[in-house]
Amino acid sequence: RSRTAAAFVDGIETWGHDLSPLENDQELLLKSIKETFQRLNMAEHSSAVVEKIGPFLLAIKGKYSTTVSYHSWKHALSTWQASFLLLASPAFFGVLPPDEMLALILAAFGHDVDHPGTSNNFQVNSMSSLALRYNDLSVLENHHAALTSSAFQDEGTLQDLELASRQRIRQVVVTSILNTDMIKHKENLAWLETASADVPGHRERNETLDPESCLKLCGALLHCADLVHPALPWKAHKQMSILVAEEFYAQHQEETRLGLPTLPFMGKDPKNMAELAPIQVGFLQFVAMPLWSAMNFFSRDNLLDEVVLNVGDNKERWQKLGKGEEVSD
Repeated sequence: RSRTAAAFVDGIETWGHDLSPLENDQELLLKSIKETFQRLNMAEHSSAVVEKIGPFLLAIKGKYSTTVSYHSWKHALSTWQASFLLLASPAFFGVLPPDEMLALILAAFGHDVDHPGTSNNFQVNSMSSLALRYNDLSVLENHHAALTSSAFQDEGTLQDLELASRQRIRQVVVTSILNTDMIKHKENLAWLETASADVPGHRERNETLDPESCLKLCGALLHCADLVHPALPWKAHKQMSILVAEEFYAQHQEETRLGLPTLPFMGKDPKNMAELAPIQVGFLQFVAMPLWSAMNFFSRDNLLDEVVLNVGDNKERWQKLGKGEEVSD
């Protein structure tokens, strides 16, 4: 068992690593988290939190739906791993303080907690209880942020930290989760492409960014991690794309049943790859590629080329599927 766990943790530093063993193995997940903290040089700073993170994870996992196709605990794990890979990459290693890194990890686990499998538009158009509670503004993201904050409050996850650290961690968690709303996408791109932060200089001097830049970067990192599947190797990306399409299709059918406005791209049959292909090509070309390219640009030295190339490769494969050509996994 210990050899298996050690080998698994080593593999976490690989984009597209199979995380399915973590879905129902709390012990392996905790070992993996401890190992990632070690590799981020934050084990000593976060030791008090590591000892209390188990109950937080169980509380969060218990609130993820087991019936939705995509926004499940599996997606939370994928977002956590992507957040770790970005933090551990040569692009961003050492540029965020421990409190910010810890906050990003907690936010990754909770960023879609209790997701109903429908979009903000659906919540607003159906006048759901969540839309009424949050006045139609970033409805789901507000819900996820509130549940995540409540979980680490209820479970005492941060109780051994200084007040200033607890307040900063909550600020970063809430801000980052709210930043995953797709209406913030262009704002993220603009900041990554125009920010004056000297990331290479901070890396070289082993200095962290200023607090405001840290807050902005955490939000952008979680947005990227949330949209990681286009940047993964083809097999993982295709599987996740189909799960997203299944969720969209179910929403489209429910909207039709309720007489609510629909979006045509959500009505595509997830089993029909040729029909799905043009939608995916558009998403990769106009959303994923600009985002991951902007993050690569922000790091300055093209240190995220691997994942940007994955986005381009996945786009080419969808284009082939759209033409009726066969594409192997």
